Amino acid sequence: MHIGLAGGTFNPIHNGHLVAASEILDRFKLDSIIFIPSARPPHKKTEEIADPLHRFCMVSIATLSHPKFLVSPIELLREESSYSIQTIKELKGQYGEKTEFYFITGVDAFLEIYTWKDPDLLFMNCHFIVASRPGYENKNILEILTKTITSRFKNIRFKALEAEQNIMKIEVNESPFSIFVAEISALNVSSTEIRKRISERKPCSDLLPDGVFTYIGKNNLYANINS
Repeated sequence: MHIGLAGGTFNPIHNGHLVAASEILDRFKLDSIIFIPSARPPHKKTEEIADPLHRFCMVSIATLSHPKFLVSPIELLREESSYSIQTIKELKGQYGEKTEFYFITGVDAFLEIYTWKDPDLLFMNCHFIVASRPGYENKNILEILTKTITSRFKNIRFKALEAEQNIMKIEVNESPFSIFVAEISALNVSSTEIRKRISERKPCSDLLPDGVFTYIGKNNLYANINS
C-alpha cells in the first residue's frame, strides 16, 4: 500500500490544498492521502491560528466527499511537542512495515528540512514528494541537500536521476526511500490571504470548499485578525 501524508496547520484548508492533493494522488498512484493537521506551532501568533479542533473539523469537512482522502488527529493528540519523525514511526506501527509512506511537502519547507528533528531518520523511513511550483528551478535542491544534510550526516548522500514527466527523482544512499520533486499545478491561493480577506470582510467563498466557508462563518473564525 502507498499512502501520502499531507501535514500542515490548514488554517484554514482551502481549494489549493485539495487541488494539489488530487494531482499528487493521481500522478503517484497513491492508495490514499492522510491529512494531518498540526498542533499549535509555538512560533506563530496565537490569534493567527484557529483552535486545533476547529482546524481538524474543517479538514474533515473538506475531505469528506473524497473516498481516498483521510484525516488523522495523531499530532493534535500529543500533549508534548510533535515531530514528523514521531508521526511516521507511529503510522508505520499502525499500518505495518509493508506500507510505504510518501511525506508531501512544499519545496520551500523541504529546503529547511535540516532544521527538523532527526532529518537523517526521516530519509530512512519514508519517501518524500516535494511539490514545486511550475517554472521553479529544481536543480539547486541537490546542492542545498548536500550542504545542509550531508555536511552534518556524512553517511547520507544524494544522487539526482534524469527527470521524467516533470518529476525529478533523488536517490538517498543506504535508504530504500527516494525524494520526488514534482511540478504541481495549484490554485494561486494561500491561507494567509484567506484569513486577511475574512478579517476585512472581503469575498473568499470561491477559494474554500462550501462546507468550510459555512463552518468559518458559523464559528466566527478569523474575523478579528489582520494576517
